[in-house]
Amino acid sequence: MKKIIAKQTHSSIVQKVDRHTHSWGQYDGMITDDLSVALVAYGADCALIAFWDDKKIGICHAGWKGFVEGIIENILNNFTIEVRCHIAPFLHEFEIKRDTCYELIREKFGDRYFRYENTKIIFEFRRAIVHSLESIPYTIDDRSTIDHPTLASFRRDKKKGNGTQNRLVVWRDYKNNVHTSLFYPKEEIVLWHP
Repeated sequence: MKKIIAKQTHSSIVQKVDRHTHSWGQYDGMITDDLSVALVAYGADCALIAFWDDKKIGICHAGWKGFVEGIIENILNNFTIEVRCHIAPFLHEFEIKRDTCYELIREKFGDRYFRYENTKIIFEFRRAIVHSLESIPYTIDDRSTIDHPTLASFRRDKKKGNGTQNRLVVWRDYKNNVHTSLFYPKEEIVLWHP
């Protein structure tokens, strides 16, 4: 089975892919109906979300910027109403400054996902992600990356590069069953079939 990995750019771009697609295209979401393809997203605090319906699978990397720009809406537009999803561990909340990040989030959502603690502004990212998916069935691995040392967390570890990211993989087997697996940093991606 061919694994396709996107060169994520913190965007809202979703690309349709198949076995002829080369890895490292510049987009943050992928969709396929090709049973010979597994989709891989990586991140070290951003939300990694796998999607599927009866014909297609998809995956996205949703950092705060891609989330605000509509990555989740863009990927959901490619599915039927029977879409389901799985959310891998991600950073549930984090402090932000009154900068571009704050302004863009506030412009789209108002103060709904902010908590103000004295001079600190906390972005409640988990609440925002879950709210954006509340109309579809989902499962969630509800660990926050910052709290679990086996998971990659850029905010905690300040590490970038190869081997410092969690990876979520989604694929469909020959019986049309969908599988998702989370792989830790430096763990080899091995796909199985029942």
